[in-house]
This record gives sequence, C-alpha cells and structure tokens, in this order.
Amino acid sequence: MKIDSLKIRMLHSDKGMNQAELAEKAGLSRPALNVMLGKGSCYAMSAYKIAKALDVPLEQIIKSE
Repeated sequence: MKIDSLKIRMLHSDKGMNQAELAEKAGLSRPALNVMLGKGSCYAMSAYKIAKALDVPLEQIIKSE
C-alpha cells in the first residue's frame, strides 16, 4: 500500500510527536517505521496502525495513484 510519507511526517510533527513516539504509539519498531516512510509503502495493517496512532482516517495518509 502506498503511503504519503511527507504527510505522515507533517502530521506527527503537528501533533508534537517525534518518529520514535509515533512508532511506539502505532506498535511498530522505529526502524520498521523508518523503512516504511523511506519506501513510501507498507502493509495495509501497518498503515492502519499509523493512521490510528495519528488519530486520522486511513484515507488521509494513503497516496492516491
């Protein structure tokens, strides 16, 4: 699933979270989150966890193709 890495970075920054805090809140390891954001893709369940941790709808972090 394609994710909008820039939007995710902006959202967690706006919420006062750093990447480590986002990873912890999403139940992901920081290295795994870093790879996902770097590649701009992840599994659907990981995208859901990230959206939930950011308290936004999943559609808000998905990259439309």
